[in-house]
Amino acid sequence: MTTPPNPPAPAAPPAPPAPPAPSGPGNSGQPQTIAELDEKIDAVIDTLRGLMGTAHGQAQQRTEDRLERGSSVEDTVRAELARLQAERERKAAEQGRDDTIKSHAAQLAEVKAKLSETPPETPVRLITRILWGSPARKAAK
Repeated sequence: MTTPPNPPAPAAPPAPPAPPAPSGPGNSGQPQTIAELDEKIDAVIDTLRGLMGTAHGQAQQRTEDRLERGSSVEDTVRAELARLQAERERKAAEQGRDDTIKSHAAQLAEVKAKLSETPPETPVRLITRILWGSPARKAAK
């Protein structure tokens, strides 16, 4: 018999991980060089500038809106007086309209009273008219 061939040699153990580069972040995640710190500071400053630009515009708009509205006592009193005057004018217009309606109703009542029908005269019988004459002719004499 022949002897079996020699078994293969065992595989080499895996290589340990390479140590981090000196310019990259360390094990704690903090930057290692001043250049990386400067980059992060610049990124933070750019973000803040963007936020300040929109915030400043919004604050300016709110300030302009607040300054445009009447905030003094004089403006408030004038606005209230104008509102009261408009209310008085509205009430006067309503009163005038009511008076007009009442006067028209009174005029219609007068016309209706004048146009009311008088009751018809009682008819005179033909024989009475022939024998005694027309009662209308007697009243005219």
